Amino acid sequence: MIPLRVLICVSFLVVGLMPAEGKVTTWTDDDGIVHIEDQPPPEQPKRSRDLQEQLTLNFPPQNAVEKARNATILVQSSKGVGSGFFITKDGFILTNKHIVNPSGTHKIVLIDGTQLEVQGVKEISEKYDIALLKLDGYKCPYIEPFDARRLPARANLYAIGMPMGLTHTVAPGIHSGTRSIDDVTYIQTSAPITYINSGGPLVTQFGRVVGVNTQKLVGQAGEGLSYAVPVFDVLAEFKKSLGEPFK
Repeated sequence: MIPLRVLICVSFLVVGLMPAEGKVTTWTDDDGIVHIEDQPPPEQPKRSRDLQEQLTLNFPPQNAVEKARNATILVQSSKGVGSGFFITKDGFILTNKHIVNPSGTHKIVLIDGTQLEVQGVKEISEKYDIALLKLDGYKCPYIEPFDARRLPARANLYAIGMPMGLTHTVAPGIHSGTRSIDDVTYIQTSAPITYINSGGPLVTQFGRVVGVNTQKLVGQAGEGLSYAVPVFDVLAEFKKSLGEPFK
């Protein structure tokens, strides 16, 4: 005869090996980690889709130029790296044409290190060497345009860009007039424009963008002068995508 206490131990062991009656749930969290549990998945916090709020919290701007800096980004593709910036709150981006891959993926990096992907190109301007990208699904910080023809002589201007070290730079200068080259009128500025900030915005002291920085004219100009394509000329090139909301 088997002792009673042995029967009790065996009974507990069998019960412990029996599968639970609850349904096993498989779910994936926002970081791509797969969970297999016998409990329903917990409520997952939504990731912020408001980049403007996110960057204002992480990098509070102290002035209008720093606010424009928050809307400036690094753009990287298989063809190269350059600067760019948001021109609308729904995610349209201006950058250099020569660094984009028309059918490929572009990585953009924000000032706080956030990395996002942008697929393909909306429009390209061969004339100005500028491309229009679009980040979908986010509320973005953006820079309002200003007509360069309204700039007074020697107005303060700032070239903003993002070097390879992912640190935003603000290079000061003044408005030095305009120059027509190959039937294109460019803004002249003493703010230094290099590969670091080419494709980024040239802004006023009030944080309004007047031009898109370009290296296209390196060596053509006069010592100490850099060039930017007037932003309203660029917006006119891309009116198919942007419409005409900037008048």
